Amino acid sequence: MNTRSRTFLVDLVKIGFDFWIGIGLVIVAYYQFPTQVFLAALVGALMGLIPDPLQFVYWKTRWKWMLPLQKFHMWMHSENRLKGHPILGILSQTAIMAVLLIAVRLL
Repeated sequence: MNTRSRTFLVDLVKIGFDFWIGIGLVIVAYYQFPTQVFLAALVGALMGLIPDPLQFVYWKTRWKWMLPLQKFHMWMHSENRLKGHPILGILSQTAIMAVLLIAVRLL
C-alpha cells in the first residue's frame, strides 16, 4: 500500500469529507430533535460510517480475509452507477433525509 501516492490522498480526503458531513448532520439533529432521535441518529451515523474505512482498507490491501466484506458491500450497492452525475446521488440522499426528518417531526 503506497500511502504517499496522490490517489491514496484523494481517497482519504473523500472518506474524510463523507465522515465529517455525516457527523455534522448528527450534530444538527442533536440541536433540532429530542434525545431519543439524536441517539438513533448517532448510532445510525456510526454504523453507516464503519463500512467506508473497511472498504478503503480492502481497496488498498486486497487482503483475502476481507473478501466476504467486499462481496457483501457490492451486493448492497445498486447496479446502477451515477458516474458523471454526482448531484443526482446527493439530491436523492438529501430527499430521503428530508422525508425522514419530516416523519420524525410528525410523530
